[in-house]
Amino acid sequence: MARPMYVNRWKSLGSARLAAPAPGYQPFVARDVRMYGFIFQGVEARLNDLCTRYLNEPMQGQFQYSPMPPHWVVLTFTETRSLAPKNPPFADLGCAPEREAAFWIWVHRSDGQSAPVSFSPYIFVDNPIAIIQGREIYGFPKEIGWFEGFRAPDKARCG
Repeated sequence: MARPMYVNRWKSLGSARLAAPAPGYQPFVARDVRMYGFIFQGVEARLNDLCTRYLNEPMQGQFQYSPMPPHWVVLTFTETRSLAPKNPPFADLGCAPEREAAFWIWVHRSDGQSAPVSFSPYIFVDNPIAIIQGREIYGFPKEIGWFEGFRAPDKARCG
């Protein structure tokens, strides 16, 4: 069976050097960034459910993760006025603002062989490119979201 032809959507930007937006698209430069963090007590049973669903089941028993006491959850809101690639030819493509809301919990392996790590089961961003970059390059579970209640970024300032 013949495979469908791959369409390089980034080539239409006018340069044959441009391919998909990774990994040459990195590193990024973030300007005028504000982050707000809120810490609250999580429910141990719910945090265990998150570890089971997103970490333990996919690992198929290779490792077992559990939330660390005292079961803090951090909710962060981040607003970035300008997020842009640093290196040419991607730096010439411009920049974009981004707002993000993320939940973070601390987990550890049950065998005690690794240091505690932060785990983010939910990240919401208002920029579709941030979803693609976050998922495909870094593996973050980003979804689209819109936010009210904190200052919207002014027009993006590139450079």
